[in-house]
Amino acid sequence: MTTFARVLLQDLRHYCRLNPAMAGAIVFGSGLLTGLAPASLWRFGAPTALSLGLALCWRGANGWRVWWLYPMGLAWGALALAAPWQNYLALLPREECSASIRGIVLSIPQERHNHTHFTLGLRAIDTGAGWQDCRGKLHVTVPDKNGSGSLRYGDKVEAAGAFMLPPLAARRGHSSYGHYLLSRGIRRQFVVGKMTRWAEASGWRRLDRSFREWQTSLGERLCHGIDNEIHAAMYRTMILGSGELPREARDLFVRSGIVHVFSISGMHVTLMTTVWLFILQVLYLPFRWRWPLLAPAIILYVLLTGAAPAAARSLWMGLAMIAAACSFRPQSATNALGLSAWILLAANPLDVYHSGFVFSFTIVAVLLHGWPGLSSAASVALEKDLWSIRTPLGYVISGKKYSLLGLLGACGLAWLGSSGLTIFYNGQLSWGGMPANLALPPLTALLMYLALPKIILTYCCPPLSCWLGAGLDRALGGLLLLAGCCAGPGLFQVVRSWSLPVTVGYYVALLLVIGARRWPAGQYACCALLAACILVSSTRRPPASPVLLCCQGDDGGAPALCLLSARGDGVVVLYPGSRGSAHGLADALAREGIATIDWLLIPPNARDRQGALTITKLMTIRAAAIIPPKRRGSAALRVVAALRAQGVNCAMLSSKHGRFAVTWADGAWLLYRKTGTNEEFNIRFEHAATAFALDYSRSRYGLSQVRWSTQEQTGGWDMRPALLPQCRRIVVDGVGS
Repeated sequence: MTTFARVLLQDLRHYCRLNPAMAGAIVFGSGLLTGLAPASLWRFGAPTALSLGLALCWRGANGWRVWWLYPMGLAWGALALAAPWQNYLALLPREECSASIRGIVLSIPQERHNHTHFTLGLRAIDTGAGWQDCRGKLHVTVPDKNGSGSLRYGDKVEAAGAFMLPPLAARRGHSSYGHYLLSRGIRRQFVVGKMTRWAEASGWRRLDRSFREWQTSLGERLCHGIDNEIHAAMYRTMILGSGELPREARDLFVRSGIVHVFSISGMHVTLMTTVWLFILQVLYLPFRWRWPLLAPAIILYVLLTGAAPAAARSLWMGLAMIAAACSFRPQSATNALGLSAWILLAANPLDVYHSGFVFSFTIVAVLLHGWPGLSSAASVALEKDLWSIRTPLGYVISGKKYSLLGLLGACGLAWLGSSGLTIFYNGQLSWGGMPANLALPPLTALLMYLALPKIILTYCCPPLSCWLGAGLDRALGGLLLLAGCCAGPGLFQVVRSWSLPVTVGYYVALLLVIGARRWPAGQYACCALLAACILVSSTRRPPASPVLLCCQGDDGGAPALCLLSARGDGVVVLYPGSRGSAHGLADALAREGIATIDWLLIPPNARDRQGALTITKLMTIRAAAIIPPKRRGSAALRVVAALRAQGVNCAMLSSKHGRFAVTWADGAWLLYRKTGTNEEFNIRFEHAATAFALDYSRSRYGLSQVRWSTQEQTGGWDMRPALLPQCRRIVVDGVGS
């Protein structure tokens, strides 16, 4: 063990001396995390010990010469968390209050769910004591009835409404919209009651607005000739990062594990760089002009896509590699990654709260440090080819074998590098992500390479652009089909989210697997640890006693009701509830270690039917029963078609005197009865073998009542629409929690 520690320290010292930018970024980032972390002893001690150990290993007794980066990062992180420049917070009488504000629109207004959303740069505030000058950033939500359709970037507005805290509580995992807003420097949301625009953009903001509107027009020309609206939104988001995917398409790509194709990152920037480099080579430009002209093209593309953290990371890495090529110096991707981390964290320390930032740097770091091992493994696997006399065709075949092994290994590394963060942030695990990512590169490259000719043809030859748009429409349909195939039953699981220590331990083990190549026993042990972490998270652990779950969402809809282990089928969703309640139920089932639902009831109420569809997107469903609405329209038929396309055993129930009954082979039965409108109903469930009975009813005014009984005990509760999600877990023959 002593010999291994000595060898590990030698390797670490050699690594730090070869990659000083990465080592310095780790020391600086440790201080930054300490400054941003809550007051916790282990969260303060772990980064401090890491930075101090790395500095001593890097420089030995002179480690203090680089350890000063840690207190610098600590001070910068604490300052960014305090945000003294957001002085409007000191003017608020309470954390949430009503007020009037004046400010400048800092983003292009986006319409979502009958509301307009944009970022506002605050300039003045009135909380009842008169107008006071202030500074800060707000996320503003405007109902459509307030006439926000004429808003443009750079406009000066005045509005009356209420300050609200962002939603920091996550539906699943540790990712939330509130953390995203915090990473953008936004501490409050503002819900508008009345708004007026009193001045248009002026000065340099007018030029900035022209650039952003040109970006919007490019998106429209890019989608010219693509008739399918979903495919057009997919292509616009993939190339320019603008617009928003429809919820159904986004959920499908999330479940398949390839939603990253719509996040502008290194893959997009690399493909666009190859396009521009090919154009410069076709023009026969000399080498000394080719690379300097490539840099402005990359910068323009990243600015067009909004300069998200992943795109900015690839931009700075690309510029560092171009600078090395122009100065005839050896290129180091690891140092380029460290330099980009330095720049982004110095510009905005709160990027550590942005899941895209963490995903991007983690996956790229895993690929960069794991590639030497993959390359040596591929060389060993193909060593036989080096000993045989090869023909020109043999050279081609050998190269293709090496590329295929490299692609397989890179996809496996990327899946391992992203799985820990996916479980931590989202509480889900996509087994179909690896095969989907194997088929993704050629299709993505085709779509990216055709983007520039498509825009040019839209200006020069619209008929040819329409023909090309029809081809792109089919290619995007193939991408959607790929996502659907890799998001089928059994390939996607909702799992219990990992805690931060477990996630850190997972990546330490992955680091040892990649880096400790001179310690095979340790590598095997860490591989077993990684496999155990993933398998334990994905293993279904049903409770021994019957358990009743009742989850109320924060959207004012009906609660979701689920019964575990009351019958042979195991998991029965008696009522899915609204979309918010369905998300809460999926989280509760993930905490139970359950990813498969054996039977699901789909109600006639349109709002609660959306909750049922949400469950089908988050969980694997074996069987479902649909209660048709009074008017059998296309909605119920679309639900049946969508479920049967996923391989779900789906049945449409028939009514008898306004009642819908389901009977199982083991004697359990369920009766659904309408008591008024679609939102008023009563559900009766009985199982004779366990002497268990349950009544669930909902009244017109949102009151939900649950009553249950067994041979030994009875219980029940009432639930009303709430502003905060809540979930009850009752063990029907034991002590509830």
